Amino acid sequence: MLPVMTSPKTLLLRQLLRRSQSSQQGLTILECLVAIMLIGITIAMVTPPLLIATASRVQTRRGEQALQVAQDEIDRINTLVQRGLHKNSLLPTDAGQPNIGTVPVPTKIANYIETTRSTGTACPASKYSGYTRYADQQLPVTDALPIDVDGDCDPDFFMQVFRNSSSYTTAELQKTAAQRRPARFNLGVRVYSKLVDTNKTLTGGNLKVEPASFGLTIGQGQQASNPLAVVYKEISWGERSEVLCEYATDADKKQIAGCN
Repeated sequence: MLPVMTSPKTLLLRQLLRRSQSSQQGLTILECLVAIMLIGITIAMVTPPLLIATASRVQTRRGEQALQVAQDEIDRINTLVQRGLHKNSLLPTDAGQPNIGTVPVPTKIANYIETTRSTGTACPASKYSGYTRYADQQLPVTDALPIDVDGDCDPDFFMQVFRNSSSYTTAELQKTAAQRRPARFNLGVRVYSKLVDTNKTLTGGNLKVEPASFGLTIGQGQQASNPLAVVYKEISWGERSEVLCEYATDADKKQIAGCN
């Protein structure tokens, strides 16, 4: 059988067709590479803002929880005062500082833990399982109380509570120091993140009294040094007539029943 002869025109047409197909394949690969580069650039641009937004949202949530912890302590003490049960022995320690905002930071962790775990339910094995459940004992100003908000007996926060500028009525001054009930005082509560804890010790020498800033951040921000919540409040035993008489002017005393 004789071979089929191909004309030069046909050969040229086939070569052009092959080149066209090769060119189309090359463009397809190039387009894929460009698409991959664009996706990579987009991810690189979008990821940092997402991380910052997530970290900032977590910090804000912790700050809200810390503020609630501080407010709960304020409410507890205020309830004692309004019921007249606020003996010095049941109140936070008086720091003896003229300015409540300058009371020094805590230097150690208290041997108690305040937990939401059911009373009588033993804590699981953890580094704080041996701590005594807190029952409103008076703590030194230098102590930070571990606070467990989810019932796992591991602290989520550390709270420092103190007071200053305590003043007493004449009648209360006749009692022993532990039994006296102050007519008014300034109460301070600082709530720190659990990040200040390093093997049952506070971050040595790095704690601050100023509240942490919750600005945009990727890392921990100021959580390892500054309190997440700081509340200072003046507490007055104001509804008691003897307290009103103690601080009222002579003209006002005439309007208050029981004042001499």
